[in-house]
Amino acid sequence: MNGSTRRPADLAWLAVCLGGSLGFVGLSTVPGLLEWVLCLGYIAGVLAAFVVVPVGFVAILVVTVKRRWHVVWPRRETLRTCAVAVAVAAVLGFARVPMRVGFELSRRAFEFQSLDPPRRIGGRARPFTAGRIGLYSVDSWATDDGGGVFFRTGSHGDGIGPDIVSYGFCVDPNPQSSPYGAAGYTLRDLGNGWYQFSASDDWF
Repeated sequence: MNGSTRRPADLAWLAVCLGGSLGFVGLSTVPGLLEWVLCLGYIAGVLAAFVVVPVGFVAILVVTVKRRWHVVWPRRETLRTCAVAVAVAAVLGFARVPMRVGFELSRRAFEFQSLDPPRRIGGRARPFTAGRIGLYSVDSWATDDGGGVFFRTGSHGDGIGPDIVSYGFCVDPNPQSSPYGAAGYTLRDLGNGWYQFSASDDWF
C-alpha cells in the first residue's frame, strides 16, 4: 500500500479522533450539557454529541477499487496520535477541567451577581432575565433556606418521567438539598464557597 492510499485514511482518522475529542471537551465545559446530549437517547444522543463520528467513519472506511474493494487503514503514527487525543480528552472531560476553567473565567461575574440574590418566594426558582453570566447562559436562579444562591445553566428530563434534572453553579449552598430538588443532589467544590451542582426535583 503506497503513501497516496494512506493519506486519506490518515486524515479521516485524525478528523474523527480530534473532532470527537474536541466535541467531548466542549460539551463538558457547561454543567449538564454533556448529560443532556446523552439523555436525548442512544441514537439521538450519539448523533447530536458526536456528529463527526458517523461521517468520519464512513471516510475511514474509504475503499479503493483495484480488483476488489478493500479498507484503507492509517499509519501507526496516526493511530498513536488518535489514542493520545482520545485519552487526553477523556481525562480532561471526566475531571471537569474545561468546566473549572470556564467557571474561573466567569467567577467575578458570578460573584457580582450573587451579591443581589433573588428573594426567596416559596423556595421556588425564578427566571434569570439577564440571560448570561460570564461565559454561561443562565435560565433561572434561586436562593435556598440558608442563603445560598443557585444559578441554573442547564436542565433536561429525568428519563421517561416528568422529573427535571438541573445543573449549574452555586455559592454557600445547603449541603442537603437545593431549590431544584434533593434527588441525586451533588456538589463539586470549585473553591471559595462556590460549587457546581446537579439535582433532580423527584423530591425536595
